[in-house]
Amino acid sequence: MKSEFDAAKAKSLIGKSVVIGFSYIDKDDNLIDQEQLFGDIINFNERVCVVKIKSTGNEMTLPPVVEAFAEAAKGEYRNKKTGEVVTDPDLTVAWTIRIPTPDN
Repeated sequence: MKSEFDAAKAKSLIGKSVVIGFSYIDKDDNLIDQEQLFGDIINFNERVCVVKIKSTGNEMTLPPVVEAFAEAAKGEYRNKKTGEVVTDPDLTVAWTIRIPTPDN
């Protein structure tokens, strides 16, 4: 059962900073890679969440799932691959992406 989109909550997230985590897994749930990005939410509606990535200035679209965003714990968040650090972001969100293999 799909929950009703909370437009007021989505609107309240616009302008907030967010740490985005991606975990890439194979068909057997083995971890392939992880990625972490930092950005600011610039749009959030029923169709899309748009985040402006701090390191590149590029815009990234994420699924518009308000419930996926959680309040971030205070402190420093360090990207292990790039060394980039963000302090006291407002939110965190994590997504798991299953990478298809030729035999799927």
